[in-house]
Amino acid sequence: MSDTIIKNGYKTHKDKVKKATKSAKVIANRSVRVKTISKKSTVHKVEVSNGTIPGRFLETAKKYPEKTALMYKKDHLFEKVTYKRLLNLVQNFTLSLEKIGIKKGDRVAIISENRPEWAAVDLAVKSLGAILAPMHKAFTIGQIKELIYDVEPALIIVSDAPTLFKVEDVNKLLAKNIPIVFLEVDGKNNNVKSKDGCDFISALQMVPHENHSESYQKKISRLKPEEVASILFTPSSGGKYVGVQLTHKNVVSNVSSTKEVVEIRSTDSFLSVLPLSHAFEETAGYYVPLFSGAAINYLSDISEFASVVKRMQPTVIIGVPRLFEKSYQKILGGIKDKNLKEHLIKKNSNTNEYKGNIVNSLKEKIVNKKVKKSFGGKLRFFISGGAPLKYEVGKFFTDAGIPVLEGYGLTECSPIVSVNRLEDNKLGTVGKPLPNIDLKIADDGEVLLKGPSVTPGYFNVKGSTNGSWFHTGDYGELDEDGFLKLTGMKKDIIVLSTGKNVSPNAIEAQLSKSKYIKDSLIVGDGQKNISAIIFLEMNEIEKIFPYLDDKELVNDKDVSHFMQAEIDELLEDFSHYEQIKKFLLFKDHAQEVFGLRRQEAIKEFSNEINILYSEERHLVS
Repeated sequence: MSDTIIKNGYKTHKDKVKKATKSAKVIANRSVRVKTISKKSTVHKVEVSNGTIPGRFLETAKKYPEKTALMYKKDHLFEKVTYKRLLNLVQNFTLSLEKIGIKKGDRVAIISENRPEWAAVDLAVKSLGAILAPMHKAFTIGQIKELIYDVEPALIIVSDAPTLFKVEDVNKLLAKNIPIVFLEVDGKNNNVKSKDGCDFISALQMVPHENHSESYQKKISRLKPEEVASILFTPSSGGKYVGVQLTHKNVVSNVSSTKEVVEIRSTDSFLSVLPLSHAFEETAGYYVPLFSGAAINYLSDISEFASVVKRMQPTVIIGVPRLFEKSYQKILGGIKDKNLKEHLIKKNSNTNEYKGNIVNSLKEKIVNKKVKKSFGGKLRFFISGGAPLKYEVGKFFTDAGIPVLEGYGLTECSPIVSVNRLEDNKLGTVGKPLPNIDLKIADDGEVLLKGPSVTPGYFNVKGSTNGSWFHTGDYGELDEDGFLKLTGMKKDIIVLSTGKNVSPNAIEAQLSKSKYIKDSLIVGDGQKNISAIIFLEMNEIEKIFPYLDDKELVNDKDVSHFMQAEIDELLEDFSHYEQIKKFLLFKDHAQEVFGLRRQEAIKEFSNEINILYSEERHLVS
């Protein structure tokens, strides 16, 4: 394949002319509107930020002081935090962190679910020129230990008692005395005390509760866009997590470019579903609305999604494919009319030949109204990312009047690379590159990138990405209209439909420590969980089950239960989404899976993989 470059969002001269014409019309329309404005009208002026995250937040807070910034569920009520209140909280906590001893360049780790305090911590840490390093709550003690040892934070912030105890154990294991600030979840945790820190409210009370706006603005005026703002963790092909450094410029440029192609209004209301430790949620679900004057609604319990979304009535929902797939399945499952259900399934398949009858088409309109109502009635669109979205899911919601804009990104790119537009949405693709992203397809089909949102490098790893093409590790192609379609992965990382990244090599290496496992193949790309094809070490397993022949060994329930216990013990230090609950057993294989390239092995065992993920399958083997 020859190199094809999309520069600044354009592929052809025709696209440039089309864009220029559209811009000219916009300017012309603006000039007409200006003439109708009264001379007495005043325009609210806000100082332009210095291109940093706190600077952009301050700009928004001054422009929309009384608007709701954050909303969260407290018991059975929904509490609101205005931009003015959030700014006061950030200003106060910035000085509190300074009292604790946090200074420019320090790392601050946070392990918490999404909540208003997370936003206050993030903005306060970055206002001091310090660096926030969010860790997922699902991380095990072993994973937290490795990351804290690597990052050496000056402070750790945790949300609840179980996480506090995890971190205190890590402190002991590392013989560290890192201070801890914990965020109270509810009254049950009021009695939790940390020997090496304090709670969030006590930290705020370190500084007199007064107007700190002047001293705060002086602090953030000294920040520079090129300084590192965050360290976000992503798994490497070896299974270890690496810290991706993102600067203020990386994030701000990514937000600005995204807002240029997807209209975000100050009246919008976002529903925050994904963890803020995920780059996709941090940028698209947090900074994008925060820099737009929009509201962010926090969903504390995903099991309450259906009921909360009706009450909060969001206009934008950002999620991974699994969220939309579950909603799609639930809606289809609730349709009792078999003919209508079959009509919808056929209509949403990737074929243009199907023509539904008039009766079912009329019934579909009723279904579409119910679909919109089930999401609160005000939803403008979904944004899907983190993993490939099934075509039929995207088409179903788009036909129902809720467009699904699928996009593509990487943590190393802050993370948004490309996204479909409301006025230019092609299902089955991940859209066109953002205006400030240069995208090239290499000779081998790998997607290469350049742009202001690309990381300067990894934490504690030599080397820089500045000035060079960033190798994504993903294969893709550009169609005739400039839309990007991903065709595969070069690196050995499994991306689940939940957006979680899993290193199969690390799990396979761990399983190889069992004397009963000769070889294994971990699969699950695009699925909600991982599964395995396991080749037994026959000499060893026969010692445990001498009364079974070879054929019985790989199909016997007792052997399956024995191997499940063995796998669970081997993977006890891995995260919950790295656990194996479905597998197939084989007695041997002519060529070990490790001797094959992963994609070759997946192709060879495609039938077995289909069995593992078939809907009717319920047994482990």
